[in-house]
Amino acid sequence: MVEPGARPLPLELLAYVASLPLPALVFSNPTSTVEELQAPIAQNKALQEVLGGSTLAACLTKVQQKEVLKLFAGRKGSVEEIELDLRIPATGETRIMRFSITRSLRVLILTAIPPSPISFAFPSPSPPSTEASAPHSSITTITTDAPTKPPASPKPPVFSLPPDSPVELQELAAMTWDAPIGLLWADLYLNVLWCNKRWFELAGLPADANPNAWPAQVLPEDLPAVQAYAERMTDTLEPCELEFRWVSNDSTESWCVSNLDVVRNTVGERVGVVGSLYNIQKRKTRELKDLREKEQYRAIREAEIAKAAAMEREMALLSKMSTVGLVRIDLEGHFIEANDAWYSIVKLPRDAPLDDWQKLVHPDDIDEIMNNWAIALKTLTPLEVTIRWIYDEISLVQAAPNHPDPAKATGWIGSVTNVTAQKRAEQALLSVSQDREADARKAAEEAEAQKEVVIEEKRQQELFLDVASHEIRNPISAILNNSEFTRSSLEELKKAFVELQKTGSVPSVFSSKIVEDLDEDIEALDSIHSCGLAQERIANDILGLAQIQLSKYKISPIEFDLSHSLRNITRLFKTEAKAKDIDLQLEMGSSIARLGPHARVFADPTRLAQVCVNLLSNAMRFTATSKIRKVTLSVEVSAVPPNRAGPFIPPPETEFHIDKSVPVYLFFSVADTGPGMTEEETSQLFSSKPFFHTTMGGTGLGLWIVKNLCELQAGGVEVSSQPGLGSTFRAFITARSVDAGLPPAESAEKVPVMDGIRHATGIGSAPKVVLTKTAEVLPLKGMTVLCCEDNAINRKVLERQLKKAGAAEVLLAVDGQEGLDLMASDLQRRVDCVVMDIEMPVLDGLSATRIIREREKSMNGVRTRIVGLSGNARPAQIQMGLDAGMDAFVTKPCVTDLLRELLGHENTASSEVMAPVPTPAPKLPILTAESSSES
Repeated sequence: MVEPGARPLPLELLAYVASLPLPALVFSNPTSTVEELQAPIAQNKALQEVLGGSTLAACLTKVQQKEVLKLFAGRKGSVEEIELDLRIPATGETRIMRFSITRSLRVLILTAIPPSPISFAFPSPSPPSTEASAPHSSITTITTDAPTKPPASPKPPVFSLPPDSPVELQELAAMTWDAPIGLLWADLYLNVLWCNKRWFELAGLPADANPNAWPAQVLPEDLPAVQAYAERMTDTLEPCELEFRWVSNDSTESWCVSNLDVVRNTVGERVGVVGSLYNIQKRKTRELKDLREKEQYRAIREAEIAKAAAMEREMALLSKMSTVGLVRIDLEGHFIEANDAWYSIVKLPRDAPLDDWQKLVHPDDIDEIMNNWAIALKTLTPLEVTIRWIYDEISLVQAAPNHPDPAKATGWIGSVTNVTAQKRAEQALLSVSQDREADARKAAEEAEAQKEVVIEEKRQQELFLDVASHEIRNPISAILNNSEFTRSSLEELKKAFVELQKTGSVPSVFSSKIVEDLDEDIEALDSIHSCGLAQERIANDILGLAQIQLSKYKISPIEFDLSHSLRNITRLFKTEAKAKDIDLQLEMGSSIARLGPHARVFADPTRLAQVCVNLLSNAMRFTATSKIRKVTLSVEVSAVPPNRAGPFIPPPETEFHIDKSVPVYLFFSVADTGPGMTEEETSQLFSSKPFFHTTMGGTGLGLWIVKNLCELQAGGVEVSSQPGLGSTFRAFITARSVDAGLPPAESAEKVPVMDGIRHATGIGSAPKVVLTKTAEVLPLKGMTVLCCEDNAINRKVLERQLKKAGAAEVLLAVDGQEGLDLMASDLQRRVDCVVMDIEMPVLDGLSATRIIREREKSMNGVRTRIVGLSGNARPAQIQMGLDAGMDAFVTKPCVTDLLRELLGHENTASSEVMAPVPTPAPKLPILTAESSSES
């Protein structure tokens, strides 16, 4: 019985397939042992020819045998394939075969498909048996136990088998439908009458399609060859074979091979055409890959050969055209061949042996060159030498083995280049370089000498500054101190006469106008004091200008009390303000409370004071002739920097707090009611050179110094002025806070703990500070002070000041040596402190201080406090004094600071460090911020 859905086969086709078409083996079903694999039931003639008479088992390895047995173990009705490399024992060659297994009820048929069927010559079909050749009109159904399959398409013409056909033939017919290769039956005109399922699949046709529609599935490029193939078959009726490509519905190509042959009946008549069709896509892919690899290799090889030939031609042309001499040398060092350039450079005649080049080498160099050449030949290492020829030319010669691996070298390649011009240029350049080096050394020596001159000039200038400062400040100090002493004495005398007048006890020898005369004398002393201050400020400006030009100005920040420093600065102008009837005010805004309870900042108090003093000096001078005479110094602080484009006023802020150790900005403004200035005048104030006022006079140095000092402290200065309305100078500097400010709630309700601020108000609206006198104190009471000062006037002034401060005894010495002698003459009388001038004859203050400290160490004595005194305390000079052993340093004339330093900041109004100012008034009373009618 035929499998349901399968198409019955013509008897002739069954006989053909059974006997001829492919190498095949028939095994008992099922089989699973190697023994049965070695002894199949049948092995057809075609397979025997392929295997050279050997059995299949003999051509398989044990691993391959296991793979074939895995095919046998599949389920019934399935078709599987495997590709193996068979080694034919008879010939020893290897054949690639693809095996397909087909299962029926009782047998397994293993079909071997060669990669190219062209290599097989199929025998002519044996005449089928009489019984099988007789056609039958009835349809006989052949059945097997294979799974039932539904019909895939309308059945083509059906041929029947005799009812008494052998069972094996019926099974073969059923398996042909599922054969792994396509099979067809056609008439002699190649009209397809029947084809199996695999043929439809390979042709890309649906199972229900007309099989004669196959030409549409052929790749158009291959269709002419296929048509010729069909025509050849119909014309000759001889076996034909063709490889061509099908096109599937998804446009992919698939290679197949088709075989056609004529089938004859028992009497030898041609009754039809039988054909096979199977897929050779894998083989074609492999062949195409191999072909592409061969073509690629051949192309690469041809390209390499062409490149080598081109390179050889180019090298020959390059050697001929090169201006560098090239030569070939054997391993023994004999020259074989050279190009034209070599002959031209070496100047060796062409008819002379190449090895005669040695005769042209300069005699002084030949031994060294030949020795180097012998070493290179022996070690096969590259050589590079410079050769001088006997004709006064120089060449660079290079030689190297002709292979990267010296062991494989067959000779040497050498080159020679004429470097005569280059060597001569190098020699000339060397000569020029030597000349330049000599010039450079000479210039360096001259520069060093000039540098020494400049350094010496600068040292002389610094020395001049020190001497000038010392010599200028000494008489000014005497003027200021003596005028203040005399004024103080006259004030006391005046008070005494006023008391005598009240009681009528004035002696008759005194005029009734004695009090008026005393007032005039006091006013004269005030004028003298004012002139002394003016002269001191001018001297300070001149010395400051020199320091700026010498780049000697430096910022030395320390911690100090800002409010105390400002009060000291204001006190400097108290006498001048009173003499000129100027209302001098100091306004410290409530923002100062942000700096903490003591208003301490980290900045340079000396430079800050210098800025304020210069601005106040100008304001006092320009306001002296106005109807309304008022000068106000206002101070604010902010954590926000100002707009550097101006104006320099504290930015509006909502917070009222400054943290510890953060950048802060100190704002100073000096407003006066003077005559004011025009826009043209204000534009020239801070130019690159000092401005001299044509009407009011002045050196113009003060503002120029102010500008430089503000910029050194990351700040700036500006002015706003109108003629007739006065001027306002605004400046700011950058500092750092020391303490944290008061919390916002406290700063709004409590009075900041700072002298001079009555209550907290808004920014820019601080109250006026009123300065009053208090009872005089004696800070040096009972102390013995040694004063070493070479200037007699200053020595006398210091003696009076020290005694007035309460000193029990003041020892005077004109130089350091005399001071040492005084200290050593009476050891029972201990000196409590020493005032030591720096510049003195015989023995200067620094040397005397060192000797005192050495004596204290050797005697294990108590350390005596030593305060240095100088007219020009430069930072370097201060450091020299501290290094020598001084405890402090004071600039003349500064008696208040001197007293504070002598006491080591003890017994003062505050334990905080006081900020020094350039020119404080001598022996001023201790002042507090109490209300008084006198300011």
